[in-house]
Amino acid sequence: MLIVKNKETCKDAIISIGQELIKRAEDISNDIERVSSIEISAKLNPDEVVNIDVKKNYIAKFEKEELR
Repeated sequence: MLIVKNKETCKDAIISIGQELIKRAEDISNDIERVSSIEISAKLNPDEVVNIDVKKNYIAKFEKEELR
């Protein structure tokens, strides 16, 4: 986690976001066949910790089961 205070820490924060996405890539893409979209957002503010959010939007599929 970084606090963005200047150009150098801003650059480091952006790089750390990329590194975090790379680490989580397998998990994020795990069930991609049921996902309609993936939203990735990051927030960099002075005096705040860098925040990153990954949101998956799933496709709802109806599968009719046979009644027994």
